[in-house]
Amino acid sequence: MINLISEMSSINIIYIKLIIKTIIIFLILNIIKKVVIEILKKIKNSKKEYIAIKQFKVVINILKIAFFLFLWGDYIKTFITLLSFVSAGITIALRDLIFNFFSGLYIKMKKPFKIEDRIEINNYKGDVIN
Repeated sequence: MINLISEMSSINIIYIKLIIKTIIIFLILNIIKKVVIEILKKIKNSKKEYIAIKQFKVVINILKIAFFLFLWGDYIKTFITLLSFVSAGITIALRDLIFNFFSGLYIKMKKPFKIEDRIEINNYKGDVIN
């Protein structure tokens, strides 16, 4: 079955196995989360119930991240390297836009200019080269 999927999609068998393991682990953790949340909803104090559910969701999310990093740890270096190059390229391409955005925020917050302020241009009155 896995070989057939690999041949049809041209994805390496190793990656298909990792994807299947990841999906299975996430499904198991989601089932555990739903069962435990139903158990926690039986707490009579609504504040304690809310806090317990929130804390349990955080624990489940941390477990998901840990399992993901454990399974994909060997392959994640390449992905992070690719992501850093792409983000650097996007940053270089959009640097003027980013600079103008933060300059606009500065002007809005600090308000260094007042209405009717004028910008004076000092013309150079030196020697003109022909």
